[in-house]
Formats: sequence, C-alpha cells, structure tokens
Amino acid sequence: MAATLLILFASPVLFGAPPTSSPSESVWLKRAQAWVFHVRHPLRLTAASAQLSAPVPGNSASPDYAQDADIIELYHLRFERVGVSGLSTQVVQRVFQVESEEGARDLGLDDIWYDASRNRFQLWRADIFHDGKLAGRGRDEGRTRPYDSGSQSRRLRFSGLQPGDIVNIIYCLSPRLRSSWTMLAGKYLGDLFAFRSGYPARQVRYVLESCFPLAVSQSRLAPPLTWKRNGLYGWEWQAGALPAFYSENEGPSVTDRSPFVQASSFRSWQALVKWYLNYLRQPSRLAPALRAKWLQLAPPGQAPAATLQRIRAILARRLRYAGDETGPHAFFPDSVASVWRARRGDCKDGALLLATWLRLEGIPADVALLRTRRMGRLAKGAATMAAFDHAIVYVPGRALNEPPLWIDTTAPAFQSTSLPSSDQGALALILRPGQRHLVQVPIAAARVNLTTRRFQLRPNPTGGYELSGSVSVSGADAPSWRARCAHVPGRRQRVQAWLRFAVPEAVVRRLQVKGLSPQAPVFQARFHGWVPDLPTPLDVAWLRTNYVSALAFTERRRQPLKLNLRWRTQDSWSLQLPRACPASLSLPQWSRVTDFGSLRVSVDCQNGRLQVSDTVAQRASSISAVEYPLFRQFWRQVDMVLRRPAWPILPRMAIIRHTNSGQIVFPDLSGSR
Repeated sequence: MAATLLILFASPVLFGAPPTSSPSESVWLKRAQAWVFHVRHPLRLTAASAQLSAPVPGNSASPDYAQDADIIELYHLRFERVGVSGLSTQVVQRVFQVESEEGARDLGLDDIWYDASRNRFQLWRADIFHDGKLAGRGRDEGRTRPYDSGSQSRRLRFSGLQPGDIVNIIYCLSPRLRSSWTMLAGKYLGDLFAFRSGYPARQVRYVLESCFPLAVSQSRLAPPLTWKRNGLYGWEWQAGALPAFYSENEGPSVTDRSPFVQASSFRSWQALVKWYLNYLRQPSRLAPALRAKWLQLAPPGQAPAATLQRIRAILARRLRYAGDETGPHAFFPDSVASVWRARRGDCKDGALLLATWLRLEGIPADVALLRTRRMGRLAKGAATMAAFDHAIVYVPGRALNEPPLWIDTTAPAFQSTSLPSSDQGALALILRPGQRHLVQVPIAAARVNLTTRRFQLRPNPTGGYELSGSVSVSGADAPSWRARCAHVPGRRQRVQAWLRFAVPEAVVRRLQVKGLSPQAPVFQARFHGWVPDLPTPLDVAWLRTNYVSALAFTERRRQPLKLNLRWRTQDSWSLQLPRACPASLSLPQWSRVTDFGSLRVSVDCQNGRLQVSDTVAQRASSISAVEYPLFRQFWRQVDMVLRRPAWPILPRMAIIRHTNSGQIVFPDLSGSR
C-alpha cells in the first residue's frame, strides 16, 4: 500500500495536542518544524512528499535497499539544538511503514534506545494511521531496565497493527540534572550519530543547531548544508536508501558500515585533552591526610615495579567496581578522596585514583579513555567524548624500563602485564599534556596467552592407569583457573570435574597449586590420580577440541571477523606401553604455519613410552569475508587431525600441505606413508 509523507511548514498545532502535552512540546516542534513530516495518506504524491522517493544529493541510492523487508523506515529525523550551557535537546521523528504480518508483530513491541545519563525521555507522538486515517496510538510502557542511567531503552507497544499501516513516533530527549553540568562551561561534549539502524531507511536527516560554532566531521556523507541566522549556527546532513544494519557475531560495529556524523566543541583530540585535564585538577587533589596514608601504605624508595605491584594489590582488595552513569558521572570521575572513602567506583574513578597515586610515588601515569573495538571506527576531525566507552591507566615504558603498561582497575584478576581481551586493540586517548592523536592498545601476542597441559599414564598392576598431570596458564585464561582453585574446600573436586571432560571416570587424589595471586605471571596446578581405562578413542588431542565452533561456527560471513585474543595451547600426553617400541618405527614430525594460526603435531616412541604432543596457535586479529572460508577450513581440518585416533596412525603420520590454489589438504591418514 502506497504511503505519502507531507512536509510540515505550518504551526505544530496541526499535530493536535495529545493528552500529555507539555509547554515545551509546542516550542520545540516549532523549532524543528522545517524538518518534521506530517503524516497523511492521500493516493497522489505531492511535490513535498516526492522528496522521500528522490535520491539524496551526494549519496548513492540502492534500489533494493528494502527488498523483502517487513518494516521500512520512511523517514528518520534527529533535530538537535545545543544551548549556551553546552547541553542539548533533541527532537526525534521516526516514521515506519508495515509491510507484512511479521512486521506488524515486530513493530508491535518496539524499543527506543537513548542515553539516559544525559537525557530525559518524553514521548510526544505514537500514532497509527490506517488507510489514511488515525487508527490508534501506541503506549509508552516505560524503561526496560531497573536503573535509569547509561544506555537505556524505552518500550513502546502498538496494538492492532496491520500490513500497510504507518506508524509515526515523535519523542524528545531533554537534559537531565541541568544544574549538575556547570563544569561544561559552555562546552558541548559531543555526539556521534549513525544513520543506519535495524530497519531499511528511505531517508535520514540529522539537523544540528548551536548557539556557538562547533566542530563537525562526517563519514560516507556529503558535506552538510550550513547556515547562520538569528544567532544560531546550523548544519544538515541527509542520507537515503540505506539498508538495515546488522552485525554478525564478532563482526563490525555500526560506524564501520554506516554513514555517521560526530560533532563537539573540540576541533582536535589535543584540544579535548587540554580541556579535560584542566577539569581533572580538582578531583585529583589530595588532602594531606590521604597523601600521608598512601605513602604509608606504599613507602617511597622501592623499585618502581615493586611499588606499582604493591599499589595494584591494595586497590584489588579495596576497590569494588560499581557502575554509575548518572548525569555528569557518565563522563567525569568522582574525586579520588570520595572514591577511596567509598571503596567503590567505575572505570573512570579507578583509573584516576590509580594514576594519581602512582604520580604521588614518582611513577608517571595517565588516565586513558578507550574506544573498544566493538564500538567501531571514527571520522577524522571533531573530537567527541561520545567516542569512548571505557577508561584505564597508561604507564609509559620509561617508568619501569619495560614496554608501556596498560592497567584496567575494573579487572583486578589481571594483575600482571596482561589486559582483558575486550581492552586489547582499542583506540586510546591518553590524557597527558600535548597528546595529539589516538593510539592503539596492543593486542597481546599468542605466546602471552599460553596454556600448557601435560598428562602421563602408566598401567597400574591392580587395574586402571596411574595419572600424573600439570596445567600451566598465563594471560587471558589464568583468571578462570585461579577462580577455580581459589578456595581450598572443593578445589580438588573442581579440578577433577574439569578433567572428566576428557576422561569421564578420572579421580584426582592429590593436588598442588601455585600462582594463585593475580600478580603471579603464571598459574600452575599439579595433580595425581587414577583412571579406570584409557579414553576411547585415544586421539592425538586427549582433551576434546572444537576450534571451528569457537572461532568460525558459520559457514560463510558477509562481514569481517574481529578476534580480540591471540593464544597458544601446548598439550602432550604419554603412555607407558607393555613392550618396547619397534626399532623400525618411523614417526615423522609435522608442522604447518599459516597467517591464521599454526598446528604442530609430534609423535614419538622411545624406551617403551609413547608420547604425543600438539601445539595450536591462533594468531589472527581480523579476518575479511573473503579470507573467512580458508580461515574456517584451516580450523575445521585442525579439529579433524586432533580428533584422529593416535595409536592406529602412528606408522603413517601424514604431512599436511598446501595446493597451488591455496586449499589446505589433509591426506588420507588411513593409507600407507
């Protein structure tokens, strides 16, 4: 059913006053009236409504952008005005057309996401039009989460939707806690608006007005229309015929695929750093009593590395993570004194506290704002606080005579040089004087995230097999092993439960652990026990693996695959045989290294002992959609080799090779050498 939207140039009274009308509603609709569309449903197109079907200048229009779509977004407007205080108010209009019964069900219960830290949500319109007539209104069912801060969704319910219906939603996002934002001093922290959403869109507009000049940047968009009138600066961007955005698992974010705009008061990262550092002077000040207390807990004169380790251990015990994204605290930390006293804080609070304490001890350290990899790319130019979703601490290498150190106070389990995988590869803005650019947090090499597992089996004269084993873990997996063994009661049973994934009836009789402290570089566990029988089948890899499921479970991808973690696993097991190995037995070593990873398998038999070892490494951090089939094939065939029974193939270990076409080929292991 055809739909027509007529642009509204007249008074907002044409909308009709809803029961919940407020004085500010008419004022803001009047300000946005040149861009708000009034929904009607005549059979003929007018010159105004034809704008929605025409290509947007400077943007390519794809004719099949909404092919087979159940819902089409006919129009999406964000009108934003920045006031003299630096706070902004937004009027958002979204007009949807229902294309199918499934679309009617999906749109019947819709979520609107917004930044509840800065904004208060007011629903002004939720109208349903059927056959050109107002047929009903949607209902605001309130927040979908119990807290009222951070990224929040508002649930709207539309009853009785049918294919062909038009749904017109208009809402306002106005500043919360206006009196609490005095630190802005007329600076606009900024916004980042992506034009694509979960629905295909015919036309999207972003209109920005401000009482003072702003820095603006855009990506995949034509330059904006600009104006200055009545004391206001203005910018307008348009995009049309945009397909729906979706992200595959571990895929790109919306700014990696969508046109977007970023705007703020800051024309460079250096300008933002200078302004933010000026604000941090007050919350980082130390009273004499707290200064003395810290120096007592970590006396000066020790080596910088030892002092750093001591301070991190103290904060790991004392500081509890408590996320609070209400009002200004979404962007600015509390004072170090209040965080220390409260014994809790979020990422910004912990980062400022640790950096302040380290500087007191003479160790250079700075807060670093992070844009994690899941957030996507940025445009050049305007520097906005909306770019960041995390904060950690940066310690330059000269302070420790080692490589630079990045510290996440919200992850006390990572007390050595490692970081959680979610932090690795992030873009970081280090808050230090003169910082001009974003830098990338390193992604740890595979050797940093190392797991080594060894098992030795020998027949027991009374039945079964005696088992001796060890596990050594460093890097990303060490915290989970420390948690498994943290408490003495039940420790042996928890390790036994892990072992039974490989041998269902294994019994652990004795267990020793080392490196339980998060500051230890390596966690180690040694155990002794008994198994009633050998695993069946006795594969090359004793512990079951499914790398395809973990790394590449879909057959194909349309989008790149992002991997935050590189790792290496070394496994070996040995078995005492009832007789000596044949002198003529030839067991070649095998290895293969690719850009994705590597697999090495070694089988040896000496002095009546069979030993099988394998080393698997994952080295990739980004896989393109074109590379993905080979990436998946590599891991599927790694799984195949590791699951082969070891004993029948000992005389016939085959070498994996590459063909000229790049295909990875595993020869038939059941044939002769």
